[in-house]
Amino acid sequence: MTAITSRPFLALTISCVLAGCAGTLAATSATASSAEVIECVSGGAGLALTVVTDKDRKTACATGRQVADAYAAQGFSEKLVTVSAGSEEWTCQEKQGGPNTYQECVNGMEMVHLSS
Repeated sequence: MTAITSRPFLALTISCVLAGCAGTLAATSATASSAEVIECVSGGAGLALTVVTDKDRKTACATGRQVADAYAAQGFSEKLVTVSAGSEEWTCQEKQGGPNTYQECVNGMEMVHLSS
């Protein structure tokens, strides 16, 4: 299932709930005015893939899959890992959710979130 949420503040709020980024809303809400939460079919290692971006759905999911695959190929890690997708560098890290861990990769205001 692919869905797009086109409410900028809601998109940023959802990304923060998914990623556990408390305290980031005030600092980033002005620059994330066009960000959308896009749920793609699947990402690296068969995990659910969500992308927060201002790109269109097709581009966002393709980029998200590239990032997820590159990160999975290097092995998920609690330490920061840098991966490349196209010409962009992404910083990835395994994080503790409640209760399951999830994978998060960021590139500026864009985020790729992988979860089970």
